Amino acid sequence: MNAETLLVFLRSEIGQQLLKRGCKGTILTAISKDEFCKIELPKVKTEIQSQIKRKIAEAQKLMREAKEKYSRAEALLLEELEIK
Repeated sequence: MNAETLLVFLRSEIGQQLLKRGCKGTILTAISKDEFCKIELPKVKTEIQSQIKRKIAEAQKLMREAKEKYSRAEALLLEELEIK
C-alpha cells in the first residue's frame, strides 16, 4: 500500500476505529508498535492507489497555491495600510 493510500485509510472513520481499539492511556493516548502492526490493512487495487496518490498530490499542489495567493493578498493589504 502506498503512503497516500495508507494516510487516507488511517484518517478514515474505519481506520480511526481500528487505531482507537489498540490505544492505551487516558489523558495522552498512544498505540504501541505491536498493536499498530496487528491492524489488518485492506487490499486496495494498484490502480485505485494510483488514483488516490494523484488526488493527494493535486490537493497538496492546490493548498500550496492557495497559501501563496493568501500571502500575496495579505502583502497587498499590508502595503495599502502602510500607505494610508
